[in-house]
Amino acid sequence: EVFRFFVVTMIAISVFGASTFAVIVGEMTDPADIWDPEPPTFTLKTVRLFLAVSWLAFAVSIALAGYSGSFLALMRQKTKGEIDEETIKKWTPAGLVVSAALHLLIVTGFFFMALSLVAYVGSFGWVIV
Repeated sequence: EVFRFFVVTMIAISVFGASTFAVIVGEMTDPADIWDPEPPTFTLKTVRLFLAVSWLAFAVSIALAGYSGSFLALMRQKTKGEIDEETIKKWTPAGLVVSAALHLLIVTGFFFMALSLVAYVGSFGWVIV
């Protein structure tokens, strides 16, 4: 039950993070225009790369959480809602690996999103990182 709630939460967070795709393909202000005459910390090309990595991390976390939730639902259906202790012990290591991977993907997504902010707002972006 706890893992199911965790998976749903990860999907919700990832959906909002994956919305960065619209920013990647849209018109963006060049950081060089903002920081002129000084060079920006990151170029527009690098910012787009950071946002793409962020989007990829969130998209993979949506897929992983979705597959995990589906697998859990199928297991519950197969056992008619009653999962015994032996099955729980058998699948706990896999659940821990999936949980760690989801956390890592979410943190990676936010990390690269924060790095893209550095190009535009400088020190505030570094504080978020």
